[in-house]
Amino acid sequence: MEVYAGFLTYTDYEIGRIVNYLKQINQLDNTLILLVIGDNGASKEGTFEGVVNKGGPFGKRTSPEETLKNNLAEIG
Repeated sequence: MEVYAGFLTYTDYEIGRIVNYLKQINQLDNTLILLVIGDNGASKEGTFEGVVNKGGPFGKRTSPEETLKNNLAEIG
């Protein structure tokens, strides 16, 4: 959840920059901002390709805590 919370904090900051710029150039009222976020349930095991345990149904099963500990550098 910490990685997801960090992502949302960063996203909120960057969207704020866009809104402030649109205010400066008087275009905020002419702009529609849509934000679509998919998070896979805020899964801490997820990456761009899905999960870090890529063994599929035949792969070694580990607890989420063990998966996090073994793959912390890849997860972020």
